Amino acid sequence: LIITKHKDKSFFSTLQFRKQGFMKSKVDLFVINKVREKRKELGISQRGLAAILECSPSFIGQVESDKFDIKYSVHQAFLIAQFFDCSPADFFPPINFDI
Repeated sequence: LIITKHKDKSFFSTLQFRKQGFMKSKVDLFVINKVREKRKELGISQRGLAAILECSPSFIGQVESDKFDIKYSVHQAFLIAQFFDCSPADFFPPINFDI
């Protein structure tokens, strides 16, 4: 990916990159990894988490995979925190996190 300083070309390049499925941000990855760690700590499978979120197990697999640009919504992170009996903030990086 080459991002130029020209506004339109940069925007187009970013969209092309996003379409290829490689746009999970550092924050997205942090949240996904924290949810996965907590899920495993509690002995909950991907299928179990899918039942909590009322989604397909393949959705959870895609979220946890590097091959897809699928991520949890803020609403889903909140529901996960409720079920795991923790704060949604537990899934997010500290405010001084380098993004």
